[in-house]
Amino acid sequence: MTRIAPLLAALALLAGCGTDTDAIQGTRTLQAVVRQAVPGRPAAPAAPPGTVPGLTRAAVEAVPNPLMLVTIEARGATGVVAPAGRNGGVETWASADGKTLALRDGMLVATRGFGPDLISAATPSAAQVAAGGSWTRLYVTLDGEDRTVPARHACTAAPAGAERLVIVERAYDTRRMRETCTGPGGASIVNDFWFDAGGVLRQSRQWTGGPGGYVAIRRL
Repeated sequence: MTRIAPLLAALALLAGCGTDTDAIQGTRTLQAVVRQAVPGRPAAPAAPPGTVPGLTRAAVEAVPNPLMLVTIEARGATGVVAPAGRNGGVETWASADGKTLALRDGMLVATRGFGPDLISAATPSAAQVAAGGSWTRLYVTLDGEDRTVPARHACTAAPAGAERLVIVERAYDTRRMRETCTGPGGASIVNDFWFDAGGVLRQSRQWTGGPGGYVAIRRL
């Protein structure tokens, strides 16, 4: 394991904060404690889901911007991302090392810098997932020759039980919705979504559309 220096680019990502020294100092606090696995180096023992060694709720709350904790499961890498822009209903979140993910209503619609990237996606809304039902997802990825490859998946979401989450020292009582999708050739994917009592999407585990696998997203 090694420290990310920096994990968040304070001036670039803290949009609207200008030269707010408290915001910058708060971001530096997070930079100092969040870690990321490095290929070829021994991994430290896995931390419980929703936690990062050394990251505290006080450090999170010292930063006035919304923050999310993102884990790229295929790489065993976890980092903090902050808002980087909005285009219509799509929010882009970014880390200092150039990785970005785009969310529409909490649903993952694109990634950049993840290796195999999700170019775009047509997804249900968070409200549709929370209510359950059936729909079609469309994922667009690139093949080895940089040609776009669309793939349609028939999906159904249903309740998967109640679950108490702890995300960086804060507990949430949630209900879990599991979305099961079948795509070309019978390929199966499973996305999970955890909604709190107020309907806020607190955590999700979503497929990135191909070899990139899954990302876990936790709202801090």
